[in-house]
Amino acid sequence: KLLSDNTPVKGGIIIIDVNGKIYSAVSDHNGYFTVNHTINSYDDLNVTFTYEGHGTYVGCTNSTVYTVLKQKEFPNLFMYTRSGDDYGSTIKVSGKLQCYGEGVKGEIVRINVNGENFTAKTGGYGYFTINYTITGYEDLNVTFTYDGNGKYFATSNSTVYTVVKPMTTNLFMYTRSGDIHGSTIKVSGKLQCYGEGVKGEIVRINVNGENFTAKTGGYGYFTINYTITGYEDLNVTFIYDGGEKYFATSNSTVYTLLTEATNIIIYPRGVIEGNTIKFSGKLLSGGTGVKAQTVTVNVNGVEFNSKTASDGYFVIYYTSDVYEDHTVVCSYAGNGGLTACTNTTTFKLKQSSTMKMISMTDYWLYGLNHELKGRLLTNWDYNVPIRYQNVSIIVNDEIFTVVTDKDGYFNFNYTGQSLDPIRITYKFDGNVFYESAESNFTVEHIYRRTNVIISPVELPTTGNTIEIKIRLMSMGTPITLKRSMCYIRVNGQLLFVPTSPDSQGYIFVNYTMENYGKYTIDVETVSFYPYSTSRNSTTFTWVKT
Repeated sequence: KLLSDNTPVKGGIIIIDVNGKIYSAVSDHNGYFTVNHTINSYDDLNVTFTYEGHGTYVGCTNSTVYTVLKQKEFPNLFMYTRSGDDYGSTIKVSGKLQCYGEGVKGEIVRINVNGENFTAKTGGYGYFTINYTITGYEDLNVTFTYDGNGKYFATSNSTVYTVVKPMTTNLFMYTRSGDIHGSTIKVSGKLQCYGEGVKGEIVRINVNGENFTAKTGGYGYFTINYTITGYEDLNVTFIYDGGEKYFATSNSTVYTLLTEATNIIIYPRGVIEGNTIKFSGKLLSGGTGVKAQTVTVNVNGVEFNSKTASDGYFVIYYTSDVYEDHTVVCSYAGNGGLTACTNTTTFKLKQSSTMKMISMTDYWLYGLNHELKGRLLTNWDYNVPIRYQNVSIIVNDEIFTVVTDKDGYFNFNYTGQSLDPIRITYKFDGNVFYESAESNFTVEHIYRRTNVIISPVELPTTGNTIEIKIRLMSMGTPITLKRSMCYIRVNGQLLFVPTSPDSQGYIFVNYTMENYGKYTIDVETVSFYPYSTSRNSTTFTWVKT
């Protein structure tokens, strides 16, 4: 009813909003207005009246809520059953949401398959479905859940879809024994299911840690060729990983090799490094080295284990601080394909030595006398000097002999007369008490002597600018290399001017004097192979005339 001060307003246009649906009505002479609205859900009705005013009447609005009576119904979830599906296949998981036999459309159903969650919306006749891929052999536990709404109560249903289980298999292994090192054998077997061969499947084969694969043929038979590279028995394992139709299986066995005789050769004592001695030998079978076997080496009661290389060679390093006899026993315990063996030897121990070069430098001047100095020491007993021993000093092809003093030192003065690189070797030949020792050094660059010649300064008769004239010479020859540089300072001030010599080795620099008095010119060359560094200076006095 549209009123103004409790007086009915006739002919007013009212806009009516019912849950978003818009109507319009005109008030009668009593101010009444009305519209018809069809209730199509269980939601309450939010109603708003709006009058925008006309003539002398001002607009107004008002709202209210009409409560809709709720009356829920009891639906049910029908489940389509299935069984006998295969691992890896994609199936339809489907059902219907119904209420008193009629399909319920447009509702959300939650679907759980072995813990995985999905949702589907019901279509015509209440039908819903999802696609599901079977990733295991366990049966599928399926649950449908509908949470309900204002009209329908919640409901759920469950069932089990059975999945086809694979069949049991076994791996038959053909046995063998008496094979020998170096031979090529067949490693073979059969994949079977209830006594029948299984064709076209992959079998993994492991022989002493090496991996292979083979495909089963007719009657389930498979084989690989394997070359025996060791002497130990062969541990063989077959593995079938299974598939959609068959369960996995495995089997293992040992192929026993024929035993071969062995022997050990011990080589003479090897190099001494400090107080560490190298013992070496070789494990043989029929004259051929035996690889990957463990040999036990006992040195004066101390045991070591060493593994043979591809040629049967083995080595151990032993630390000793005595010069007495050393007894070495090498033993091999054998294995499935090789017999045990032992060998023994004895030797005396020398002291090892070190040759040291002292104060060696790569900067040598042509024609200059250079001191070659070194020291001969033992590696044991904290570098004790080796006294009064002959040492050869070899300079290129020249050989000089010196004797070490009481502290192991020796020296020799050598004057280089060549511009070619000089290779210097200190060599001690050793004796019954000491190992030999040697040390080498190469002087790659022999530098020419450089002379700096500063010409007398000619004082100006007018003005205050002088010319500084410098010439760079080496062994009587001008230095003309453009990259040959020198620093020029006047009274300590460095002149930043180009200082590369000309074709006659001259450098000319103009300098402006500021005060009367004494001036000192210092020139220093930069060492640049093949010329050495050099310096020179001169003084002059400028007096007022």
